[in-house]
Amino acid sequence: MDERTVSFHWRNYRVKTQQRQRIMQLSHDEFIRRFLLHVLPTAFHRIRHYGLVTNAGRKRNLQKARLLLHVPEPTLPEQKAVAGKRKRKITTRQQPIDELNSP
Repeated sequence: MDERTVSFHWRNYRVKTQQRQRIMQLSHDEFIRRFLLHVLPTAFHRIRHYGLVTNAGRKRNLQKARLLLHVPEPTLPEQKAVAGKRKRKITTRQQPIDELNSP
C-alpha cells in the first residue's frame, strides 16, 4: 500500500500454466469497494448449499415433494434385482468360517 494505490496478489485460474499468480494495483476507493462486495449486511447468513436435493435433507425433501405432488416413489425392476443380489452376498459372508472349511 502506498499513498495512491493498494497492491495485492491474485490468482488467474483461467491460465493453465504455472504463471497464475498476478499482482493487481487499485486505488484505495476501488479496493475498499471490491472488498466490501464480499461483506454481507447485518442479519444475513451465507448459504452455500440450498434447495431440495442438498445432502443434508435430500431423502426427506424428495419424499415430502412426492407426497405434495401426489407422485409415487419410482421403483425400477433392475434396482430390486440388484438389491436382492446384495442381500444374498451379505448372508453368505456371514457364515462361520468352520462351515466353509468343512468337507
